[in-house]
Amino acid sequence: MKLSAPYRVSDDPLNTRPDPAWLTAILERAKERCLWGSDWPHTPGHDAQHGPEVAGVYRPLPYKTVVDDFIAALGSDALSQMIMSDNPARLYGFSFARVQGAVAIDRCGHACIPGADPKCCARNQGSAT
Repeated sequence: MKLSAPYRVSDDPLNTRPDPAWLTAILERAKERCLWGSDWPHTPGHDAQHGPEVAGVYRPLPYKTVVDDFIAALGSDALSQMIMSDNPARLYGFSFARVQGAVAIDRCGHACIPGADPKCCARNQGSAT
């Protein structure tokens, strides 16, 4: 389950903090199946998007604030590690070495930096040695 966009279920259209009761209820039942998502771009509410001539304005939410407020709501480093790194890594089939500079280990066991190492994607697809 993607945990994101607290502003969608809040009276405050710029809310960046998840409701504690909502977050607790979900994590108590399936924390090992949850991950965080930015939900960027932060589109306006449905009530602000009527008709094709209306251009909705994105919500001005600083990425750092969105991330920091979510991590603070989790309340522990272990839970943050699980939701922000371990669970997504398991879902997408990669892992992170827990060293400074976090290097990903692809499905073939090769160390690479996703998005920066062109061989990383090729290795994942089995087209390079």
